[in-house]
Amino acid sequence: MEEYYTAGELAVLARVSPRTIRFYDQKNLLTPIGYSEGKYRLYDKNSLIQLQEIVMLKYLGLSLEEIGTIMKKERNISIRELLWEQKRLLLQKKEQLDQVVRTLDEVADNCADRDIELSELSGLIRLVTSNNKMQRIYDVWERFGVRQRDWYPWLFRQLKLRKGENVLDVGAGGGLIWQQSWNKIPADVHIHLADKFEGGLNWMQSFERQNRGFLEKNVSFSYQQMDANHTDFGEERYDCVIALHMWHYIDEPQVFLERVKRALKKEGRLCTNFNRQDLVTDLDGLLKGFSQDFSMEAVMERQRRRYMSVERNLQAACSSLTCQIYENELHIDDLDSLYRFLVEKDTALGEKIQKAGSDFVRYLSDYLKREGEVVVHACAKMFTGYF
Repeated sequence: MEEYYTAGELAVLARVSPRTIRFYDQKNLLTPIGYSEGKYRLYDKNSLIQLQEIVMLKYLGLSLEEIGTIMKKERNISIRELLWEQKRLLLQKKEQLDQVVRTLDEVADNCADRDIELSELSGLIRLVTSNNKMQRIYDVWERFGVRQRDWYPWLFRQLKLRKGENVLDVGAGGGLIWQQSWNKIPADVHIHLADKFEGGLNWMQSFERQNRGFLEKNVSFSYQQMDANHTDFGEERYDCVIALHMWHYIDEPQVFLERVKRALKKEGRLCTNFNRQDLVTDLDGLLKGFSQDFSMEAVMERQRRRYMSVERNLQAACSSLTCQIYENELHIDDLDSLYRFLVEKDTALGEKIQKAGSDFVRYLSDYLKREGEVVVHACAKMFTGYF
């Protein structure tokens, strides 16, 4: 004789609540096989197996919509593919949580000795998050770029430092431009590194202590925690002011340039760059292949306006301005790295990609299987300005 279970009995066997059973019924995931005379839902052993499958898929992190698709056999599903997709999503969530912890630690370090307002705390978190995102994008370029480990050495070469110069590095971060050209810094040069966050400065100080013996004679460093938007740089102190990857963070470019002008000696120079400027037309075709809603045209226009504005401000402020171009190519053949790069590239685009979920991941996977790699061309501009 067939054995039947009420919703309560089935809940006990599957170790879920009766309310969960009723909810799955409402979502058409677990339909009763019938009803008792008292109008109670009735289930059988197949219902128990089905419920256990739902619980397992829910544990793996699938949405109820995805579970419904699988249970109805609307598409062929590979268990291996399912597990891989869910592992990727879980690792992504883990990384996000780890990133939140690192952000909180860094923000806490920067307000340990003082009380701050909630609005300032919000700004600190946004800045730390943006810095970390830029570092992850840089790591992709280092791994998949044609010109690997050449970006910071190239920037250093454009500085054309001379013996005995006094240098201000605004927004120095961890000092990668110095670390990657350590033994090429000319003798008697003094470099003052300034950044809003202590974390990068502390890292650079540690690197300096461990590698001082490899420096040219009398090269020295000093460090200052400061906000470039609210700090005066002094008058006629420096032969060279460096502002790398900074324009995204500068609130008032004209005011900033005026401070730089005052800080430079008579023949002093400003060396500054635009952040890496991807030729996003390469990405636009890839993304539109998935959905027209993923078009990068708005991003391209926003980038174009931003770079034109910065260049206009530099041309207006400087009596002499020269520009060097750095070109590179990305050849990404790794699915996870490509996915992360696209998510990090633009906030709005990243939200669309994450909302698309596993469908977008499968699209990228199929693209890489067919094409082998995604190629992205890029360029960056390095300006040297005299006031």
